[in-house]
Amino acid sequence: MRRTTAARRHRPFTVRTGFALGMVAGTAILISGASLRAAEVRSPASGPAAQPTPASTGDKRPYSLDDMLQLERVNEAISDPTGRWLVWEQAPPYDSVRDYSGDDQYGTRGNRLMAIDTLNPHAAPIQLGEDDGADSRWLESFSPDGRYLAYHRTTAGAYSMGVYDFETGKTSNFDAAPYLRNFSGTPAVWVSPQAFVFPAFTAGHQPIEAMRRTTGKSLWRDWNTAWSGGLSVSEVESHATSRSERPLDGRLMKVDLATGTMSTLSNALYHSIAVSHDGRFVAALRQFAKVQSDPGVADLDWVTSRSKLEIIDLRTGAVMDPAPTKDVYPNTLQWAQDRNRLAFFGWTMGAGVRSGMFHDVDVARNSVRALPHRGLDLASERERGIFQKPERAVWIRDRLAVFARALADPAANPTFTYRGPALDNVANPPARADWYLLDASGRHDNLTQSLPVASALPIDSDGRSMAVLAGGRIWRVTPGRDATPLTNAADGPLELTTAQAYESYHPPYARFAQFMVRRREGFRVLSLDLANGRQTYADFPSRSSQLLAMSGASGQGLFVTTSEDGTLVQTRRSGEPTQDVTSINDNLKQIDQTHFTTLRYAMDTSLGRREITSCMILPSGYKPGKRYPVVVDIYPGVLGRCDEPISQQYNRLGSSSTLDWHLLAARGYIVLKPNTSHFLTNRPPNPMGGMPDAVDASLDALIAQGYADPHRIGLIGVSQGGYASLWLATQMRRFKAVVSLNGWSDMYSHRFDGIIHRRYYADRLPFKGESMRYEANGIDSDTGTGVSIWDNPDAYVRNSPLFNAREITAPVMLIHSDMDVFNMNQYDMMFTALYEQKKEARYLRYAGEGHTPSSPGNVRHMWGSIFEWFDRYLADPAKPLD
Repeated sequence: MRRTTAARRHRPFTVRTGFALGMVAGTAILISGASLRAAEVRSPASGPAAQPTPASTGDKRPYSLDDMLQLERVNEAISDPTGRWLVWEQAPPYDSVRDYSGDDQYGTRGNRLMAIDTLNPHAAPIQLGEDDGADSRWLESFSPDGRYLAYHRTTAGAYSMGVYDFETGKTSNFDAAPYLRNFSGTPAVWVSPQAFVFPAFTAGHQPIEAMRRTTGKSLWRDWNTAWSGGLSVSEVESHATSRSERPLDGRLMKVDLATGTMSTLSNALYHSIAVSHDGRFVAALRQFAKVQSDPGVADLDWVTSRSKLEIIDLRTGAVMDPAPTKDVYPNTLQWAQDRNRLAFFGWTMGAGVRSGMFHDVDVARNSVRALPHRGLDLASERERGIFQKPERAVWIRDRLAVFARALADPAANPTFTYRGPALDNVANPPARADWYLLDASGRHDNLTQSLPVASALPIDSDGRSMAVLAGGRIWRVTPGRDATPLTNAADGPLELTTAQAYESYHPPYARFAQFMVRRREGFRVLSLDLANGRQTYADFPSRSSQLLAMSGASGQGLFVTTSEDGTLVQTRRSGEPTQDVTSINDNLKQIDQTHFTTLRYAMDTSLGRREITSCMILPSGYKPGKRYPVVVDIYPGVLGRCDEPISQQYNRLGSSSTLDWHLLAARGYIVLKPNTSHFLTNRPPNPMGGMPDAVDASLDALIAQGYADPHRIGLIGVSQGGYASLWLATQMRRFKAVVSLNGWSDMYSHRFDGIIHRRYYADRLPFKGESMRYEANGIDSDTGTGVSIWDNPDAYVRNSPLFNAREITAPVMLIHSDMDVFNMNQYDMMFTALYEQKKEARYLRYAGEGHTPSSPGNVRHMWGSIFEWFDRYLADPAKPLD
């Protein structure tokens, strides 16, 4: 997944030409080198040797690892439908959490649910339900009347559902593990003010998000079964011809809060629950094992299972199967407002997503008809967000509005082209897309051609018209009439909020829709009442504030503001002073701040000479003119949009996860985040062929502008950046030390390996390897070669750091985890290559950890090792770190 800069000891010894393996605090450490000193590894008590940190400025002190582990974090927030309650997730100090087994490194462990009553804004926030510190809770959805709040929770790694009753102040727990899908929306869908449904696993099974603890238990059980003479086997099959569908196990549950009971609606695993407007029908996608792709056909579809539409009548319990031969894309179900008609995007089973089109289900007749988009190419959500899927369609009377581009031939067959993020398509930007109205005959009418470029997200549809964002204003678009503006241009141009702009699951707005208003003096948020057009504004408390949620009814916004004095949760109404709700992270008041800022320079590109921006973090007490050691944080697809508010918010000291590069800046390093946009780096079939030039240009600028010491440059990368860091280490000689975390080293083997979840959840995930990652083009995937491994295996070998390991000259520290989504064996192989080549290397292998360490003990060890590595190789004896 793309990250934009715009999104957790042992005794000294001496060894010569060999390696040592130690297990300390759940960590395996491998060291290779021609000659290593005893000081390289320290005792459990002291950790790696600590180098002097930069001196404090005045009464301030540098940001430390202890500070990071004491930080609290504010996460998601929502408003209830009545507008009375604003609720948010708040995680406690990181090192106080009691369970670190969740598959999350972004600071949501230990979440508590907090709420503020907008009718009494001066009252202290309340915590929803008792909290013994043993569980974590995540927001789901409010009941239509705002009385109940559904959430999912984990206790000792086990997931279940819960509900808070605002009327009684009590919680109810329901012991069924919900089927969670990243970026796919809430599993809890309300069918009445007192009842909701959600997809769940069968008793005793857990979602993949519980992988670490659940897998540990299941492995221990299976091992003991085998050791005691029993059967411990899992099976998967492949066939030359299509076989009967294999359903995935699960349940569709209904919770009735009037009786406090939970019942089973259907014994099957479902996804994408959608309730008809009259509350009678529930449409859902039943999950089956994915159909095998044909040989020689690249499987680039962003789906991991077959999804078949079923419709359940809640009155009779009858189940309809209106499209048995169709595969349906998750989160494309859309009910009509005034009738029981359902739209979905689907394709003939086995034909592939790009052959699909929208369809119309008449529930009364249990019939389906296609709505072909002839002469149109559907726009992809990937252009602004995450998945390769069509944007959400909306009903206008008996026709469907879709977001698409006109083809040259208006009678051409319907197409759906996979595209990469629009910001990366600099070299070949796509044509304008518009909203088109379809019908069953294939006719289409352009609804937005008279407007400025329209947003891909529909704002509203009342069954007769739709509202869209175009040219910084909201417009009501009605077929056969001129578009009418709903907002005033004089207030400033409107933008989607960050959550809206990148969200994959984007259900229709309820009564209120929120937007950002960009003004010279800063942002404000607009809440638009879609029922009557009433507009309410709330100014951001400061430029460093981030909008969490807004109550449309009360006009009160909920913000989180991180500054040098800590983090504030605040509320504000238009024309009223800011109210501080709660204060956390007060320890930041004592910190000598590091600073996230922009580096500007020019470089030659495939499109000619261009002005480029990269981002950097300057050390505490930075002194202009002084040259500092540099650590390059590498990651593919970084756009360098450092001045954007969202980029500032997520890169501010105190706002990061346990991988907080401000720790390096606090030790006196400049952390450089180079612009690695695809038009700079992608040179098919080498997805990172231009990355050395892009990094060189940013470093040359950093040196020329007086920031950097050219002789003290290090490199670090995580995840896809882990792979990129190893690739750069084989291609460049500027780095004195490299740290590579939780990535992979070999395209060739990784193409067939795939994610670790497949090893332990083979019954749920297909054995498709990483074809989508590598066979896609370089715009759609950060590591795409655009070629098949069957047709061009040499391209995979040439682009693998493993097969270029002999070219590495810098000392390399490898860090990986045994339960990471990327197989730790990838770094085992890389260390073997470095060892055989007698390169300076060290390898940390963390047990029980996922995609980077999460346990505070392991986090401390990891950072201590990183500090020691860079301090050893980047320190200048004549000019030691301050």
